[in-house]
Amino acid sequence: IWIGCGNYEEYPHGDGFLCFIHPDKPAIRRLFRKIDTTADVGRVANALEKVLRGDPEIRDVRWWSEEESQVPGR
Repeated sequence: IWIGCGNYEEYPHGDGFLCFIHPDKPAIRRLFRKIDTTADVGRVANALEKVLRGDPEIRDVRWWSEEESQVPGR
């Protein structure tokens, strides 16, 4: 599991960032088995939310829906 962050230039004030958690699906495949990542990704998301909301300089936190976060052709 990892967190990525990058500039989000389309943000209205030009000072936005996108953060994303990978894997972005509830399960991954390793060799011949399926691993459920739901609980682990949920804990990472909750921790990230707590950190971001705890900083007074961060004005807005928004989680994208599953449909919004889909990469075309994927």
